Amino acid sequence: MNIASFGMSGDVDQKVNQSSMGQWLGGTGTFFLATLQTLAGYQNKRVKYSIDDRISGDEKIRMIAAANGQYAGGGMRFAPQARIDDGLLDIVVMGDLSAAEVLLNTPRVYQGTHFESDKVNLYHGKKLTATSEDEVLLDIDGEAPGKLPASF
Repeated sequence: MNIASFGMSGDVDQKVNQSSMGQWLGGTGTFFLATLQTLAGYQNKRVKYSIDDRISGDEKIRMIAAANGQYAGGGMRFAPQARIDDGLLDIVVMGDLSAAEVLLNTPRVYQGTHFESDKVNLYHGKKLTATSEDEVLLDIDGEAPGKLPASF
């Protein structure tokens, strides 16, 4: 498994998988356009999460990703330090970012420099669990198989 996430990324996957844009735009263009489309109406969700039962949060998030690999979404470098063989997940918590903040930081996600924002945090752990009273869609390697609760 490369990257599993939830939040806005699950909504983006749903748009990508329901469209035929990929045959004309390729992976990067398709995910970028779906991200812009989702951004227009997406509302951040309140999520409770725990990492290895030592780090926990209960906050509004844009997205949380549990990564073994560095890249997803047609070239976005969500977890630039992730190593597939280190036995740990790189857990990226994108907090309560506004649509404007996401738009301004999208180039940084492609470059892997999005941690410069104080609303984006990186943790390492073996297990991430999350729940929400809101409907929060999952993104598992580009597919949208369901919603929270989930454990990775």
